[in-house]
Amino acid sequence: TEDGSVFEISGDLSSQAETAYGNLSLVRAGIEQISFGGDETEKENILESYQEKIDTIRKELVTQRQILPLMKDLFGGTKKTYLILFQNEQELRPTGGFIQAAAVVTFSEGRLISKQIFSSYDVDSLVSGNVTSPDDLPQFLGEENWYFRDSNWNPDFTQAAAKSSWFISKAVGGKVDGVIGLTLDSTGDIIDSLGPLEVPEHDEVITSKNLEALMELHSEKLLVEGSQEKDYSVLILEKLIEKAVTAKPEKIAGFFDAIHDNLEEKEILVSSEDTSVQELFTSLGWTGALVKPECPAQFTSDICTVDVIAQVAANTGVNKANYYVDENVQHTVELLPGVAQHTRTMQIENTADINAWPKGDYRSYYRFYLNANAQVTEVTINNKKVSKADLIERVEQGRTMVGFLVTVPIQAQTEVVLKYSVPLSGEAGYSYAFFDQKQPGADRPTEVTIVPYSGLKPAKIAPQAEVTPGGIVFDTENRKSHGFYGVEFR
Repeated sequence: TEDGSVFEISGDLSSQAETAYGNLSLVRAGIEQISFGGDETEKENILESYQEKIDTIRKELVTQRQILPLMKDLFGGTKKTYLILFQNEQELRPTGGFIQAAAVVTFSEGRLISKQIFSSYDVDSLVSGNVTSPDDLPQFLGEENWYFRDSNWNPDFTQAAAKSSWFISKAVGGKVDGVIGLTLDSTGDIIDSLGPLEVPEHDEVITSKNLEALMELHSEKLLVEGSQEKDYSVLILEKLIEKAVTAKPEKIAGFFDAIHDNLEEKEILVSSEDTSVQELFTSLGWTGALVKPECPAQFTSDICTVDVIAQVAANTGVNKANYYVDENVQHTVELLPGVAQHTRTMQIENTADINAWPKGDYRSYYRFYLNANAQVTEVTINNKKVSKADLIERVEQGRTMVGFLVTVPIQAQTEVVLKYSVPLSGEAGYSYAFFDQKQPGADRPTEVTIVPYSGLKPAKIAPQAEVTPGGIVFDTENRKSHGFYGVEFR
């Protein structure tokens, strides 16, 4: 901010929030001691009102208690330089979207002392020589050379961030201390927390409600030859950073909340070169690493199987088709003696009405990261089996990975079915959990059903689920982050 460093002002806010929380709790306790006569309705309403205020402040405190300890490590002391990746999920890529723009920002003592903002193509123009691409990037993206704009090809953000940093260092020099990945979704939330972004260059005011539509509109202008306009993504990133740096103190709490919520929802990812900070980020689940959680704590069985899946799509059609794509997933796990049989069905619809840029056919490279001992049995696209020659299967990052190309023409629907199996203990009494890792930038409503074989009786189910004759169906309607579903059997 203009009047103080990031951690000075955030520290003041934390102190104020702590005081307010304590005062409200005392007031609530006092109200509870007051007798309102025979009708306690008024008392209940007052208590409920205070409880809502307490809960709001408690949420802010939780946010600040997690973020504030990082402030001095991240922004204090000696100079620290960070790379901000502005990713556009209208062209979905593994860590959130196509890298449209990037900012290199340097802090000292909590204050921003320099910033450079580039389009991804600007960065690529500054990197000389050839860089060898990952094995499957030339096959699906058609580029033998590796570019900064495609540096987030690895679904593990920690590894992708390291490559993005490498490209930036080659392009502009210097060392990067950490990387922050934003999506349009998280950018919209941050804008709303700070106030609308004014873009006088286009006579526009940006909020979360029109950000995606404006990004789609301005992507069409990229094709105009000889255009001298500044890249629209660069404009947004410039104005967003300026808005954050000059934010008034009363906006900071909401700004922190927006960042914290999007870290929790995996729409913002972070990576740090500081080992201790990175370990903390990892423990909080903010690094975008491929993870396999422990068995849910409330399950007490000695035997517990945790199955994992990470569905990762990369739009390789060189368009913004994801803006027009709707995807729904149904995942069924049939628990049989000694084996869990998985069937993942994806319904993908492309609502675009013309093939002209930025619309067009949705051409995407799908990768699925499964348990290391998983066996893929079949992949079908619109009921046609995908041949072994068209599948990529390998062990990657300690997982079984299967990948293949999916094309969804405009005004069409495509059904993709993945079937695979994972060994089970075969014991009668055990716990089973299924972890579905979210891809940043991807909106995939998912219904999960676990079907136990005859004789298995659920003793504990987490989270809420409906037990039906066809299986245990989990409520995923309001899911905003990873999905984790478990059943303990007796």
